[in-house]
Formats: sequence, C-alpha cells, structure tokens
Amino acid sequence: MATATTYYIHTHTATATFARLELIKMQVRIALLRTTDISASALSGVEKAIDNKWINKITTYVVDSQGYCHAQLLLEIDWDEHNLQLSKGRAIVSIDEKWIDNTAIEVDEAIQIFNRFVSAKGLTTKHQYSITSAGKGKTHKELGRTDADPIKSKEKPQGLWYSIPELSELRIGFYLAKS
Repeated sequence: MATATTYYIHTHTATATFARLELIKMQVRIALLRTTDISASALSGVEKAIDNKWINKITTYVVDSQGYCHAQLLLEIDWDEHNLQLSKGRAIVSIDEKWIDNTAIEVDEAIQIFNRFVSAKGLTTKHQYSITSAGKGKTHKELGRTDADPIKSKEKPQGLWYSIPELSELRIGFYLAKS
C-alpha cells in the first residue's frame, strides 16, 4: 500500500505603503539616477516640479556624437488620473515584495532594456521635461533649464508602453531605433 505525502506551501506577502505622490517621485528619481548623470540639484528641481504638477513627461534620450536620437525612455504622469485617484480616497498606495527596492516591476524592466541598449551602442544620454500649463515660466527658473532644441532622429524608433497597476497615473515607455 502506497503512502501519500502531503506538502504544505506557506506564502507570505509583505507590503509597504507610500503616499501616492511620493511613490511617483520615487519612480522618476530611480529612472533618472539609473539612466542619466543628473546632478543632485537638478534632481531636487524635478521633484519640486512634480510636487507642483509643473511637468508631466520626463524623457531620457540616447544620442550619438552628432546629436541623433537612437532610443528614448519616457515617464508620463497623467495629472487628471492622479487627481481622480485622490478624489476616490486613494492617496496611499500599497506595494508588495514584487517591487524590488521600491521600484515598480515595469520601471525596472524598462530601465534594464534601455541601459542594455545604451551599453551595447556606447552612446550617451540626456534628459528633458515636458511642461504643463501650470508650469509655464516657473520651471525654467526652478529647474535651471532652458528651452531644449528639438531632438533629431534618422529613423522612427519602435517602442512600447508599460502601465503600472498600482500607480494608474504613471506610465513608462521606451523606444529603440532599429539600427
């Protein structure tokens, strides 16, 4: 007579909670620190601009020596969706252990793909911001920036976007040129 073996699987889920806006700033800060050589003062300016809803898109470009773009990493903040989440009483966001070092899975994955491309091509990065109507005229002074020249590209890059389920107002995308 065969004996049955019973196995018990115990799962444990750990969660952490963050203020919604702080978690957004954290994802932006992580992306900029991992993909650019942003200074501490510029990073502080970005955080202030997010606090004031002055920017809604942060783009890191991969450029060659002639200034042509070969890839982009984009973080977009939908402030209307953010306000909707707050109006529904969702000012606090819970994340679980799938978020490594408080980084959304989607953000981590996009950064890894982006950085592999940068390393493989041996190119450099630079970043820009898109200003909201509330930020017109304020962010240049606050961020110590000027209007950027248009980015040149030899070909249209292909890409995709990730939505972050825990932060419905934040999306991350990346575009890579074929060559």
